Amino acid sequence: MTVTAPDAPPSSPARRVRLLIGAGFATVALVTALVIGLVVGSGGAPKVVVSDVPTPSAADAAACRALQALLPESIGDGLHTRGVQPASPLLHAWGTPAAVLRCGVPRPASYTSDAIPGSIDGIGWYSEQVGDATVFTTLNRSPRVSVAVPKDYTIPFDLLVSLSPALKQGTKPTSVA
Repeated sequence: MTVTAPDAPPSSPARRVRLLIGAGFATVALVTALVIGLVVGSGGAPKVVVSDVPTPSAADAAACRALQALLPESIGDGLHTRGVQPASPLLHAWGTPAAVLRCGVPRPASYTSDAIPGSIDGIGWYSEQVGDATVFTTLNRSPRVSVAVPKDYTIPFDLLVSLSPALKQGTKPTSVA
């Protein structure tokens, strides 16, 4: 085994080999980091495409941005955050299939004043079936938030309970309207 001094001349074969090996390791490390970043950054699942992004008032949009920072990384029984497309502080998704939160939504069109919302941890939720999901919408919070829960989740209330602390902190109580 030959040992070359660290200050070997730039043109020495030993120094060139060391530089090539170092560059090879750096390239492999960079590619590995990029792949890991893509897989971990997306939660290992593709982004959730959301077509109906809310259009709240400026004040509600600001509150939704603040709420986004309070939302838990996982909800229910291990549903982890997923990326959404378009990227928006008004949207958040967890799990596969995705439960999707929309912030700054209007009152559901099917809601009537004689409807009796359910209450979970002091938050009034109105539920309605929309396609293959149950959409739960807060009635006594501002800005209003909805969570679309796919029918695959047999106990959707676990998800709403997981969201209660963030909603209590990030939205204001209001009368049911």
